[in-house]
Amino acid sequence: MPYDKKLHLICGLLISLLVGLYDPAYGLSAGVAAGIAKEVYDYYDYGLFDTKDMLFTWAGALIGTCLCMIAQI
Repeated sequence: MPYDKKLHLICGLLISLLVGLYDPAYGLSAGVAAGIAKEVYDYYDYGLFDTKDMLFTWAGALIGTCLCMIAQI
């Protein structure tokens, strides 16, 4: 897995974990929003919207949300 994709995965995971400790649904929403926001920023900054980067951020957010849900059981 490329280093950039690992960073996206980890950032999505951390965002959803931190927000998800309050409410897992908010954590997932925050991770998804962060993935979209980062790629929109990249598009306007240097003209590239990388869908794979966004999907890796979302995957991390999903993993983080699952971990939060398991922790609440």
